[in-house]
Amino acid sequence: MAVSALSTAGLPADRLRLTLDGRWLFDFEGAGRRLPPGRDIAVPGIWQAQFAELRNAPGRGVYRRHVSIPSDLGDRRLFLVFGGVFHEAEVRIDGRAVARHANAWTPFEIEVTGRRDGFDLEVIVSAPDDDGPTPRHRPCVVV
Repeated sequence: MAVSALSTAGLPADRLRLTLDGRWLFDFEGAGRRLPPGRDIAVPGIWQAQFAELRNAPGRGVYRRHVSIPSDLGDRRLFLVFGGVFHEAEVRIDGRAVARHANAWTPFEIEVTGRRDGFDLEVIVSAPDDDGPTPRHRPCVVV
């Protein structure tokens, strides 16, 4: 189960990229397993590989971070681009649900034009209890 995220493959070369790879805050609940709130997690990456106590653990992971938009981007249109989020994802911006996606292997994007002051990004990932394939890891960006 991964918040994967950014795929630059297929994006026009002239699109600027602001990567969101790095450290995010992470919370987890599922099947009798919990983590203390606000743990640090690397994105892209899967929670089972980063927390031994979550190995093979289905549940609900919540990834959070603040996104700052550089002032020199001018009037460009801005999009969050996710290369894939394993399994089912809900994306929230400033606490409001803005997208849902249920296919770990396909990219999706969300327009964030007009949020020049930055925003709080939350990606809620639900991993069903199954023995599915190991996810691919992808980065996340604003373009």
